[in-house]
Amino acid sequence: MAHRESLVLKASVGMSGKQVVIGRETEQAQWETAVAAAAEAGTSVVQEYVDPQTYRLAMCADGVDEPYEVDVAPVLGPLLFGGRPAGVYARFYGDGTSGIVSVFGGSSSDNCVVAV
Repeated sequence: MAHRESLVLKASVGMSGKQVVIGRETEQAQWETAVAAAAEAGTSVVQEYVDPQTYRLAMCADGVDEPYEVDVAPVLGPLLFGGRPAGVYARFYGDGTSGIVSVFGGSSSDNCVVAV
């Protein structure tokens, strides 16, 4: 409980980031309630919060001919085919903000980059 600012609580099953509680973005009482519920259920993990690293990316807006650059904080997901590395999927906010990235949760844009 004492290290809320440096922790993230994640349920083992979930979707859209709705089961993720970021300690530094949560009031102490809410954090304690979430931790107690997670401990009771026994199906969550606690991870260290890591400050997002940004990456400069050229973007193209709809209806605009020239690209612009923005610093994005991507969430990276490795791609495997046949058990072998095959690329990386990166999701991010197109406006450069960071946080829980989930297209289905309505909290991010549908931007993605796939590097193969």
